[in-house]
Amino acid sequence: MVKVFLAEDEFLIRNGIKNSIEWEKEGYRFVGEASDGELALPMVLKEKPDILITDIRMPFMSGLELSSLVKKELPDIKIVILSGYDEFEYAKDAIHIGVARYLLKPVSSAKLLETLGEIARQILQEQKEKELEEKKRQINEKIQEAREQSGKIKGVTLPDWKEEFRRADIRMKKMLLSSFVEKIDVKDGEIGIRFRICPEDFFIPKTICFG
Repeated sequence: MVKVFLAEDEFLIRNGIKNSIEWEKEGYRFVGEASDGELALPMVLKEKPDILITDIRMPFMSGLELSSLVKKELPDIKIVILSGYDEFEYAKDAIHIGVARYLLKPVSSAKLLETLGEIARQILQEQKEKELEEKKRQINEKIQEAREQSGKIKGVTLPDWKEEFRRADIRMKKMLLSSFVEKIDVKDGEIGIRFRICPEDFFIPKTICFG
């Protein structure tokens, strides 16, 4: 559910916005309100809303200043500026800060809901893209880890594994042979093998078993 915070110094406007929209029914969670930017800043940083709706001119800290500070801490937040001033400088500053929408007062609940709906769809799309990127990152990490593991067999790098198996095979054959053979002799041009135990199942061409 998309979280919304409202900063507006005029009580009637703030109360009207808060009460004229059925937030949860529309798919939003109203997480807080403040009467000026100075009060709003710590609350916004704590609640981390997805959307900040703020008046542009408020006592102690303006909406533009609030937006600039919030954007530095929460770069993904979407900000909707409410202003009674249709002035180019305000709009230019808002664009520079990265404000999502700049709405002129008075704003109807229908218009505000329409604007919030557009922003909410953008937020959900960005969240899906981030989740997809995170899954891709995790898959790539697992692939890389699998490659590194397959490239090493007890510290043996991939190009050397065949040679290691060949050496191991030779060692095994030598060990098995030495366990049966006691002595090898040559007699009358033939090879004689003296076994510790003469293996009857062995067939050794041109050899003599001196058992």
